[in-house]
This record gives sequence, structure tokens and C-alpha cells, in this order.
Amino acid sequence: MKSKTNPSSMKKEPNPTVILPSRKLRKNLAELIDNNQVEQAVSAIEDGLSATRRFWSPITKSFIDEPDHKTRLDAAKTILAYHEGTPVQRVITVTESFESLRDALAAATHSDEAQRVLRELEVMTPEQEDEI
Repeated sequence: MKSKTNPSSMKKEPNPTVILPSRKLRKNLAELIDNNQVEQAVSAIEDGLSATRRFWSPITKSFIDEPDHKTRLDAAKTILAYHEGTPVQRVITVTESFESLRDALAAATHSDEAQRVLRELEVMTPEQEDEI
């Protein structure tokens, strides 16, 4: 007869504690990262480009590897973001209530402040302003 082992009575390994630097030092975190860690991070991203996932197929009764497209896409985006730069993301908040987007855009095109902001964002060129 097998003896049962009580999981709570088993000796547990102590959990390694990760000590984060103080807030004052966090801004200098880059100084704490060595070249080996940078190389490992780059290698992990490169490995992500060829990531696969494994699952059990009840039909073939074996494991099947297939491309992990989500991980591959995330790795590709990361590489492109660091190579090309992340795309500029702009958010425009509308605080008025309008019946439709067309009404909101019409109000914005007749607003001096909206036109100034759009010029700053390079969304509207002076030629487009003349058409209004």
C-alpha cells in the first residue's frame, strides 16, 4: 500500500525575493542592466519570431506543433517599434454631445481653436483651411 504524502508537510523551498530599487533609483534602472541581459532580451525577441505552440490532437493521438502567430506578431511588432519607432497615437476628446460624427466634424471645422489644434497636429494643412 502506498503511503500518502501530505503536501503541507513537505519541506518547501524558500521563494527567492526580488528586491526592487527604491523610487529614487528606478529612474537609473538602465544602469543596473548589463550587456548580457540586453543580449538575452534581444535573443528572446528573435526567438519569438519563430515561436510555436504544442497541443494534443485526439485524432492523431500525438502532440502537434503549429506556429504561434500571436507571439510571432508580438515579436515582430516589438522589433519594428524599436527599429522604426512606435507609431504616433493621438486622441481627441469631444466633450459636447452631437447627433453624429458628421455634426462633430462640422462643428470642429468651424472652430478657430479646433483648427489651431489640427494645424499643430498636422492633420489640417493651410490649403484645407481655405476650403472651409
